[in-house]
Amino acid sequence: MQPSASPAFEPDGHVIDTDLCCVSCGYNLRTLAPNAICPECAFPVRQSIMDRHGADLKWLRSIHRGLTVLFFTEILTAWRLSWSRWWFRTSSRYVAGRPLRGGGL
Repeated sequence: MQPSASPAFEPDGHVIDTDLCCVSCGYNLRTLAPNAICPECAFPVRQSIMDRHGADLKWLRSIHRGLTVLFFTEILTAWRLSWSRWWFRTSSRYVAGRPLRGGGL
């Protein structure tokens, strides 16, 4: 009876010899074979190799956070500008965007 092959190693002995994170959970896949699965989340190692395209998971998360902050900053700025215009137009010192005669305050 032959021993069963371990799912983490290919018969020819090829393994990942550099740090490579799983694209699903971030687990380091070093020493696993390309045909193995991630021991943390069962995502295929080969898919992590093909999907990676050289992007680091931490870098992608920081880019996502930065874009989220920019998006909400733009939303808040637009809201603030529209509120300022509304307040300016409805203020008791101004009518239709023009100061009242007599100077106001």
